[in-house]
Amino acid sequence: MHEFKFCVIQYASQGRYEVAVPLCKQALEDLEKTSGHDHPDVATMLNILALVYRDQNKYKEAANLLNEALAIREKCLGENHSAVAATLNNLAVLYGKRGKFKDAEPLCKRALEIREKVLGHDNPDVAKQLNNLALLCQNQGKYEEVEKYYKLVTLKIHIMRTNYIRRSESVITNKRTHSCFK
Repeated sequence: MHEFKFCVIQYASQGRYEVAVPLCKQALEDLEKTSGHDHPDVATMLNILALVYRDQNKYKEAANLLNEALAIREKCLGENHSAVAATLNNLAVLYGKRGKFKDAEPLCKRALEIREKVLGHDNPDVAKQLNNLALLCQNQGKYEEVEKYYKLVTLKIHIMRTNYIRRSESVITNKRTHSCFK
């Protein structure tokens, strides 16, 4: 599945939708035959096809597919799964592109809650989600919330850098200690 996603993304990024869309549709059909409609892989393929449609400005089709993927993921994986958060974020981005910021905001907030719960507060995906939420609030003129979210993003980035430096120092120390015993 990973290689397939990469291939479709490559075609889509080149604007070769005439190749990407039929590939997605065929893969979706094959997955539904082998795994049934309510399967996480089907939801993943729906999500990929939706993103290709979004890139083509086919927003209605993309929204329908993302809502379908969301329903499958919630049913199969539970409401608090990182894949559910990813689909919620994709829906929020889609609504944002359509100027539907008020519809996008609760989806983005729910994705943030899930990611914080599942991935932890200091995960890069949480920082990205906060950034998306700040952008949505900015587009609605909610500048106090924008400032709050950007401060949180900055804090999370600082914490992630500090943790990375500590882990790097630990690895270097361990290598030095290990080399002393040779």
